[in-house]
Amino acid sequence: MELSKLKYQGDFLAASEVIQKWIEAKPDNKELKAVYNYLTSSYFYVNNLEMSLEEAKIRINKLRDSRDDALQTAEDYKEFYKQIQEKQI
Repeated sequence: MELSKLKYQGDFLAASEVIQKWIEAKPDNKELKAVYNYLTSSYFYVNNLEMSLEEAKIRINKLRDSRDDALQTAEDYKEFYKQIQEKQI
């Protein structure tokens, strides 16, 4: 996954450098400036998605930990209950 992220960032950088050179060569070209702005917006959108994904992974891991703790507690109570039942018989 990290390799594809690095490739994406490298491709973005290369594309933005090409567009930046075009803008420098033709500073009055509004379409080039618009393309550069669209590309930049796309980069920020993808970055936001990546951060949201990482946050979701953290939340999922916390939920899994809570579930595992609850399952362990339930297992402990189940064992305790069996011990009590054995002593009453």
